[in-house]
Amino acid sequence: MRTKLRRSFLSRLELVIALVLVLGANLPTSTGWAQDSGAASFTVASASGNVIIKRADGTSEMARPGTPLYANDQLASVGRSEAMLNTGGPAATSGASLLLYSDTTIGIRNPSSGAGTFYIADIAQGVVLARTPQSSNQSVRITSESAGAVAQVNPGGGMAVASDVGTGTIAVSCEDRQSQVFFPYTDDRVPCENNVVRTLSNNRTIDDSKADSNSPITAAVQAAGTNVAADKQSDGASQPQGAVNRSNSKESSEEKEKESSSAPPPVPSPAPEMTSPTHPGQPSFSANCVVGSNPQSCTATGTTLTGAQVGANVTIVTEEKDTFGSITSQSITCGPITSSLGFTCGFTITSGFRVFQNATIDFVVPQAAGGNQVFRFFWNCNLASGTRCP
Repeated sequence: MRTKLRRSFLSRLELVIALVLVLGANLPTSTGWAQDSGAASFTVASASGNVIIKRADGTSEMARPGTPLYANDQLASVGRSEAMLNTGGPAATSGASLLLYSDTTIGIRNPSSGAGTFYIADIAQGVVLARTPQSSNQSVRITSESAGAVAQVNPGGGMAVASDVGTGTIAVSCEDRQSQVFFPYTDDRVPCENNVVRTLSNNRTIDDSKADSNSPITAAVQAAGTNVAADKQSDGASQPQGAVNRSNSKESSEEKEKESSSAPPPVPSPAPEMTSPTHPGQPSFSANCVVGSNPQSCTATGTTLTGAQVGANVTIVTEEKDTFGSITSQSITCGPITSSLGFTCGFTITSGFRVFQNATIDFVVPQAAGGNQVFRFFWNCNLASGTRCP
C-alpha cells in the first residue's frame, strides 16, 4: 500500500456537524495526554453562545472572558457558538490567539519547554484558527491525538485547522502566503506561498490542493469535507474578533492558470522501506512498514548470511521520531537465523514514534567464529530528509 501526495480540487461536501453536547460528561474526549500542571496555557478572551469548560477534575463551567485554561481542561463551543483564546494568563494581550468556531472541541496542553515556546491544543472535532504575531515569539501547535498528527504555525503567521468528526479527515489551510505552517508533522512544511491546503485522510493519504477560497476557514472546511463555519464565511457574516476580512471574489482564469503552474508537483510517498544491494553470495537485507499502521507495523528479512551463527538472533536497531521531532532508537530481537542462513520477523515501532526519511537501521548479526557483524542502511519513503514516514 502506498501513500500519495497529490494536488487535486476537493469536492465540496455539504455535511454539517450536528452534535448535541451535554454540559460536562458528554464532551468528546482526547486520549493520551500527559498529566501536566502549572500556569494557564490559554485564557478565554471572548465567548458567545454556549461555550463550556470541562476541567481536568471533571467539573464543568461556562466560559467567560478572563477564565484561565489549564492542562487537560476541555473547551467546547456547542452549536453556533464561538470563543477566542489568548496564550498565557489573563493579563496577556500580545501573544498568540486561538479562535474556535461552531461545534468545536479542544483539549488544552501545557506549553512545551526548551528552545522556543509552543502552545498546544488537541482538536477532537470542529474548526479552529490559530494566529501568532511575529512579536510574540510563540508558536501554536494543534495536535490530533487520534490521527497522530500535529499542525504548527510559527510566529508571524496563521492557519486554520478543520477536523471532520465523521470521517477522521483533517485539513490545514494557511491564512496568507507568508505564514510558516507545518502539517501533518512539525518538519513537513506546507507550501503556503503556493496557496495550498493540505489534507490528511483517515487512511493516512496526504493531499495538497489549491485553495479555491480566499478564506482559510472555508478552505480548510471544504477540504475536510465538512461545512462548519463555512456558511458564515460565505454569507459574508461578521468574523470573530481579530479576524481578517478577505474578498471572496473568484480569481480570473488567467490568474488561476498562473498559480496552477507554480503549484508543487506530485511527489510519491511510498511505504517506508530499506533494501540492501544484492550481490551473489553476499548478505542481503530488507525491511518495510505498513502505511498508516499505528503503532507502525514492520517486517524484516535477511538472506545469505555467510558466517552467521545458526540459531542465534539478529538484533535490529532503528532510529524513530515522534510528532514533536524527538528522536530515539529502538532495539528489536529478530530471528533465529536458520540453517539456510536467513531470518525473518515482524516488529512494531515504539508507540507514538515512526521511522523517518534517512533514519538509520542497523542489522547486528552474530558470527559463528565469535563477535558480531554490523550492516547499516537507511529508511526511505521519498520525503524530505528527517520527515516522519506515513
